[in-house]
Amino acid sequence: MGRQSVIIEDSPQSIVIDATALIDFLGSERSILHLISKHLGKLHVTRPVFEEVADLHKSQCEPLGITIVDLTLAQYQEADSLVDGLSFEDCTCFVLARDNEWGCITNDKRLRSECCRHGIDCLWGLETIAKLVQNLALTPTKAYTIGKTICQLNPFIKQGTFEDFCKLIGIDPG
Repeated sequence: MGRQSVIIEDSPQSIVIDATALIDFLGSERSILHLISKHLGKLHVTRPVFEEVADLHKSQCEPLGITIVDLTLAQYQEADSLVDGLSFEDCTCFVLARDNEWGCITNDKRLRSECCRHGIDCLWGLETIAKLVQNLALTPTKAYTIGKTICQLNPFIKQGTFEDFCKLIGIDPG
């Protein structure tokens, strides 16, 4: 999936997920979140991101493998002062990932760019699904269905990106 692709290491770690990726997964296949947490790294969402995502309720987080994280006051203040074209919510993801040496899952180009600039492991949402296929946690057919749904829901994902994703999971997008 092209530019700035940084693959999260195979050993389980913690990962922060932003609203764009979370919304895509919730809208396509909620169970993918549990698979990510189980096979790629424990999923965390900052409280501001959690509050931004209308389709996620607190009671759903634990079964989906998501932990809601409150940042320290200093982290919130820093996130509030970072501008760089990032929303406050994205800044909280960046600060949490940086301070804890966690990975990040995002579909936001600016957040991804900032993470990569600081050496933070980062995956696009579709890369995350492909990683689950590589780890044998998801079949290519199921991954294709989820990826196709995400692309239908998210107008910012281009056809070429979907075709690259299909190659990663070994399916002809034909």
